[in-house]
Amino acid sequence: MTVLPLVLALAVFPAVSTADVQAYRDRYDLNFPGVEFNSGYVRTPEFDLWTFCLRPAQPKGTVLFTHGFLDHAGMHARLFRVLLDEGYTVVAFDLPGHGLSSGDRGNIAEFAAYGRAAQAVLTAVHAAGFAQERPLLAVGHSTACAAFVEWLQQNGPVVDGALFVAPLVHSYAWDVSQLGLYLFGGLLPRLPDATGSDKVISVGGQDGDHDPLDQNDFPTGWVRALWAWNRQNASYGPFATRLAVVQGDHDVVVDAPYNLAWLRARFPGLVEFPVVGEDHYLLYKAKPGHDELAPEVERQLRRALAALVDCGSQRPENGHNMNKI
Repeated sequence: MTVLPLVLALAVFPAVSTADVQAYRDRYDLNFPGVEFNSGYVRTPEFDLWTFCLRPAQPKGTVLFTHGFLDHAGMHARLFRVLLDEGYTVVAFDLPGHGLSSGDRGNIAEFAAYGRAAQAVLTAVHAAGFAQERPLLAVGHSTACAAFVEWLQQNGPVVDGALFVAPLVHSYAWDVSQLGLYLFGGLLPRLPDATGSDKVISVGGQDGDHDPLDQNDFPTGWVRALWAWNRQNASYGPFATRLAVVQGDHDVVVDAPYNLAWLRARFPGLVEFPVVGEDHYLLYKAKPGHDELAPEVERQLRRALAALVDCGSQRPENGHNMNKI
């Protein structure tokens, strides 16, 4: 294990033991043959961010990855397998309040803090000598996409392209959820997670084991932060970063029609890669005991990555440009 060094205003949290890191890798199937693994905490003025780097023998680019709400980076070995196969170094981190990062579980005071976290991680790993290869792509699922939008708003075109999977701007049934939280949110500071029944997580251990880093409820404060971010983001864009989106057509966690329209209006040349029959958790779907993503999900992810690198020369067979969805 390599711990990231002191960088600018960033510092490193005390090192995690080698035995603990190996247990983490074993639990989440992060032992990839021929791939170098480095990990550590990036300390910022706000949070200590658990970060790890997966580097293939001959990398051709770099991906900065983070995850969705109530999840963590370690859950995504199936996606990492695709990214490594495509030749990318993967830098993955847990969002504040998630996984092994510090912070109130699942909560955030403002979405701007997610953007600051992404910039802190990228600054730290670059200064440490990791993830130097270009192109540099941001890849995220759900809430991570909102985090990356905020990051781009704060810092400009810091990446060569971005791939959003089931991106969050509005959650599903937006108006109803706002009314419900207005009526009952003050009485219930945390609510049960009712969105995760379609996850199929079988990484490490035995199929169906409880994930020790999983979260089963969430703070209503996070929802209020999402509302505040939506009041703020109306003025965002246009962004110069090229964007591809992979979206299932049965998503009942985010408001996909609204979110795609919002992104089209702000990312000129956005390319969409729909996946028929998939819901919000398309990055988790696999048969128990299998290491691969669902074939159509993997196919569209690879096409989306190729479209970003080819600067628009490739379009998906089932995809659309920003004017045709």
